[in-house]
Amino acid sequence: MKYWIIILNLLSIVYVQTFPPIEQLIEQSRKLFTVHNTLEPLFYQEKIHIDSLAMPNRDKKDLKNWLQKEKKYIQNQQDSIAPGVVIEFLNEKICDYLDVIIRHPNFFEYNISEEIGIEELNIIISDDQRLINFSFDEKTGGSYQSRISRLYLFDKEIDKIIDISEMPFVYPDGYKKISILKSEHGVKYVLESSVKTCNQCFTTFVQLINSNLKEVFAYSSMHRNLNDGAFYNPKTQTIQVHYQTDDLTPNCNCENNTDTQQNAILTCNCTFVFNGYTFERTFLSRR
Repeated sequence: MKYWIIILNLLSIVYVQTFPPIEQLIEQSRKLFTVHNTLEPLFYQEKIHIDSLAMPNRDKKDLKNWLQKEKKYIQNQQDSIAPGVVIEFLNEKICDYLDVIIRHPNFFEYNISEEIGIEELNIIISDDQRLINFSFDEKTGGSYQSRISRLYLFDKEIDKIIDISEMPFVYPDGYKKISILKSEHGVKYVLESSVKTCNQCFTTFVQLINSNLKEVFAYSSMHRNLNDGAFYNPKTQTIQVHYQTDDLTPNCNCENNTDTQQNAILTCNCTFVFNGYTFERTFLSRR
């Protein structure tokens, strides 16, 4: 029995030693983000020589392997590629690094966004450390400023972090805030997001999910004014909606998927109150 304990201890030591130090992973991610932030997604303009990229040689080698695998090389220009292609590679590579960082046993000891020091990177963690989301600009070059996003669940019962990004309720552009809402029906989570979907189109999104990761409520709002939309107030457990009707949202009843048309421009204010299970509209004003 004593020998089995010694063997198990040795195996645990090997496991710890083979896990990359989180500081090293953070530094590697920072370097890739630095390159990512200097590139503009112009696929058909000036090309970039791979050796000119300020990335570690290991990552340059990975880039070359990725280009061959994805058949992204430009004919007769084996070492020159479009900036947008590099961005596409970096989007994947950064996600790989962040995935390892989030699964690292020392993850919760660090403020990763602050440590990496990249303003564009958002890492949001619920107060109970159960939900983790990271997101950053996908840099497609279009007017829709889509974001790369991954959502994780920390299952404390099995001490494992699970990628739940493909679950039906997950908003593809990531979240800006995750709030815990406690009720007699159990813990629920309010997730908020916002994204610029065209040159003058702004979308806000609020949803409520239960502890079993089932969506209970969702509300989205698209407007021309950056300051309009739906926002959750954790102190009052309410969702406040404010907007002015326009061509994107011509109705003034604060309901999704409605064809009601308004001829006049109106200012709309609505309140959705948490009733213990979901949010229900309790107030509406038009003027």
